[in-house]
Amino acid sequence: MCSASGDERTLVELEQRFATVGDGARCGLALQQSRCVRSLVTLATGTVERHLARSIEPAAPLLIAPIVDLVDGNATIDTTYAHKQPDWSYGAVDSGTPPAELYTDTPVRITV
Repeated sequence: MCSASGDERTLVELEQRFATVGDGARCGLALQQSRCVRSLVTLATGTVERHLARSIEPAAPLLIAPIVDLVDGNATIDTTYAHKQPDWSYGAVDSGTPPAELYTDTPVRITV
C-alpha cells in the first residue's frame, strides 16, 4: 500500500505468509504477530481493496519496531527494522528460509 504496487496477488501472498509465519518458530510470538497483522488486514479490507485498485493515495510508511531504550518517557526504536527481510536478515534479498533455520545451530525440519 505504501508503494502503490500491490495487486490481487499481493493478498494471496499475504495469506500464504500468514499461514506459514509460525513454521519452525520456537515460541508463540511469530504466530501472535501474524494474527495481529491478519486481523488488521481483515478489519481494513475496504481500505486495502481501495489501495489495490489505486482509488486512494498510497499510504505513508509506518515503521513498527522494537523499543531499544526508554529515558524520561522518550522511546528510542530500532530503525534498522525498516530494512529487515521476512527471513529476519538484513540482506538485499529474502532467502525464503524460515528464521528458525537460519539462526540456530540445530536445523529445523518442517513436514507439510
